[in-house]
Parts: sequence; structure tokens; C-alpha cells
Amino acid sequence: MSLDEAVADFPADEINTKPPNLSYSFLHILEHIRIGQWDLLEYVQNPKRVARVAREILAARRYHDRRRRLECEC
Repeated sequence: MSLDEAVADFPADEINTKPPNLSYSFLHILEHIRIGQWDLLEYVQNPKRVARVAREILAARRYHDRRRRLECEC
């Protein structure tokens, strides 16, 4: 089953509804799938590529590491 087939009958007015016991909406789930598919296609075309989410995580770690070092120097 394709993604188009899976969501074909999904009610548009429910797209921002959060499923039971989850903190994110159906739209968030679809966006996660879309980003994952895009990252996978980009990786297949260029295995040396780093996924966008991985870049963001690495940038956040570097930022927090720099802050910790600056706090220790004071």
C-alpha cells in the first residue's frame, strides 16, 4: 500500500487531531514520514550526506558544549 492509498480516506478536518496517548497530531506524523523519505532519498544519492535532523542535533551539542566550557572558565 502506498502512502497516498493509506491517507486517501483520511478526514481532512482531523489532520490536527492528536491520537490517544500521543503528544503530536496526525499532521506531525505525516511530516515525519515526509522528512524521513526525503532524507532516505538524499542518502541513496549521496551516502556521505548527513541528515538534516542529525545536523541539527550535532549543532545543538556543539552549542551546549561551548556554553559549558564558557561557564567553566568563569
